[in-house]
Amino acid sequence: MSVYLSQDTIKYLENKVLTCKREICGEIVIDTNGIAHLSNEAIGQNINGRELCDHQYRTPIIFHTHPLNTYSYPSIEDINKVSKRLNYSCSIIASQWGIWQVYRLPGITKTIDIMEPKNHEKIIPYIRDLHYKTKLASNVSKPYDETTIRYIHRNIDYINDNILGVYGTIIEITPWNKISKGLKIHI
Repeated sequence: MSVYLSQDTIKYLENKVLTCKREICGEIVIDTNGIAHLSNEAIGQNINGRELCDHQYRTPIIFHTHPLNTYSYPSIEDINKVSKRLNYSCSIIASQWGIWQVYRLPGITKTIDIMEPKNHEKIIPYIRDLHYKTKLASNVSKPYDETTIRYIHRNIDYINDNILGVYGTIIEITPWNKISKGLKIHI
């Protein structure tokens, strides 16, 4: 069965990214029609100077937002939630650029801890590059500039093909302006 975030849920997440200064996080539950709904929503608290969610998740699909005052891409910690643990199949991260999915490919049980120094040093240059490029692009008048999106995709493709993909973890972004009638969730 295919699973989709509804257009209403997508608009809700986009609004939270644009208007809330703290992360919103929770779980995603799927109804019998394959529609994903937000559940057990929580608001982030100040943890070491960052407004983060520290949620005890019970479902394999989780979500959180990255407000305008934080990263516009998945952090190393966000990626590691899925790449290191088999109990999460997908993490949805809504940011100013769109909806990111960090997900596990079905049937692959390999894991990777990207916080370990040997793995961290492989991925961090590409994450830093995403930080630079998305921060720079946030200051331009057209936030969905196709050149920037292509650049972001090149970085993500490299990370997927050379670092995470062999362990069955994939990162993907769908820009807000490319989401029309819901968004398929990879589970």
